[in-house]
Amino acid sequence: MIRTQIVFALLIAMISPAWADGKADLARGVSAEIAQNYDLALQYYDSAIKSAELPLHSQAIAIYNRGNVYFKIDREEKAIKDYTRAIRLKPGFAEAYSNRALVYSKRGLRELAIEDLTKAIEIDQTDALAYVNRGNAYEALLQHEQALEDWHQAYELGHRPHWLVARLRDERGS
Repeated sequence: MIRTQIVFALLIAMISPAWADGKADLARGVSAEIAQNYDLALQYYDSAIKSAELPLHSQAIAIYNRGNVYFKIDREEKAIKDYTRAIRLKPGFAEAYSNRALVYSKRGLRELAIEDLTKAIEIDQTDALAYVNRGNAYEALLQHEQALEDWHQAYELGHRPHWLVARLRDERGS
């Protein structure tokens, strides 16, 4: 996720000097977030979002990044609002759906998490982590077959943490 943020910020910073302040603030926000200086990251993201120079897709990225910071500092309600706003600005934003689902899961709202992860998977069928997270949400709801289907798909896509390999091996053995 951090690598994606860096790439987005660098691309934005190189596009056009007309958006210099907003782009620079977005890039500074990413740098502050990577350094785990979350207060400073929030300041830069707020400034980038308020910048009239940023195009909508860049605003969506800044809002999404701010949502990530809010999630990291346990301000879940604000994270949900930012992910929702980013999705409105950029409807195909699979990562925003996935991250909003993580907040929903953390709050025990598994059905909402499954809805968002399903949407993220519709947008990007190669996102193995979305399958893992949806499988985890299904498992929490005691929907074992659906969980296993998603975990198998994640495995096929190359996501193979030890716990998943062991779980799938155990299921084959039963």
